[in-house]
Amino acid sequence: MSKPVLKIIPLNEVTYEQFKKFLDSLDEERKTWSLDLQNNKNEKEFYKEYVLKLCGLVCLDDKKIISFCGIRDIQESPNIMEVSFVVKKEYQGNGIGTILLLEIENICKRYKSKCKYITAKHYKDNIASHKAFLKAKYEEWTIEKKLINSHGQSGYRKKETNDTGLDWKIKEIA
Repeated sequence: MSKPVLKIIPLNEVTYEQFKKFLDSLDEERKTWSLDLQNNKNEKEFYKEYVLKLCGLVCLDDKKIISFCGIRDIQESPNIMEVSFVVKKEYQGNGIGTILLLEIENICKRYKSKCKYITAKHYKDNIASHKAFLKAKYEEWTIEKKLINSHGQSGYRKKETNDTGLDWKIKEIA
């Protein structure tokens, strides 16, 4: 049996219906993906935001979406972006998450000229995400690590939370 040929494309090259079908197909993955709709009311707004204002990538096996990776601005500091990704269970362990993280980083370097850091959060028991971030050269982000905003001020740091189930990663790309 031959390996599937996977293709990474921008989110705006798939329809909302394709993206929604992908989200609906997530079962176990949805429980471990730290997706919040990032102030959007529903998944359609989430899709539109990533297509119109932000950056999203999907990985396809034939025409079926098997993974999503997106990056969004952090309002507190224009030089920090937050990444989120998910890979369907049956495709995990093949490096797809790491490849998507590196592709998003390259996009940030090319088009988001002020982007200096990429941050991420994931559930501590999500070993696949933890490994993907480490393979993509992210490091653990402790609460003490402060970031310098675009005005040279030390003002942004990881949000303190009572949720001890979350783990944070960070990567400097500038």
